[in-house]
Amino acid sequence: IEVPNREEWFPKLDAFPRPDWPAIQGWKRAWIAKEDEHDAMQQVARHWLTRLRDALGGAYTVVESEHFHFVSALDEKAGAQMIEFLEHARERLVHILGDVAWTDGKGKHVVLRFTNQDDYYAYISHYYEDGKHATTGGVFLRKGYGHIALLGNYAMEEKRATLAHQL
Repeated sequence: IEVPNREEWFPKLDAFPRPDWPAIQGWKRAWIAKEDEHDAMQQVARHWLTRLRDALGGAYTVVESEHFHFVSALDEKAGAQMIEFLEHARERLVHILGDVAWTDGKGKHVVLRFTNQDDYYAYISHYYEDGKHATTGGVFLRKGYGHIALLGNYAMEEKRATLAHQL
């Protein structure tokens, strides 16, 4: 299966591409067999995150693991450590929570680590009413393809606690 890379699915309503999830979901329901949904959503996520990486510029990269897409400006070693932590945290949560754990989603978990505080708040403001968001170090954004946005200016232990909480 190959998912089209449609520009109209990723309008730039502000500085970032904002996926039109209702259009994407409608396309998926009309054209994708149930057994291919996971793969289709992986491809859509890759299209989205490549555009987001380009919009952020600088040293941002997209790294993919078994269960995660991770966007950051971390160097290769630090990025690999974060991916390793995410996989381990997910594994522990699934083990601890058992059948209660949410493991049947379509697509991998997405984690966005913003280096710049202004970019972080500009990104997450799209998901809140005007003036209605608190100061945070990380949030789970449920709208569309649920994903985690993380502000990267905290110590590694604080980041890990925030990520585990958001997972």
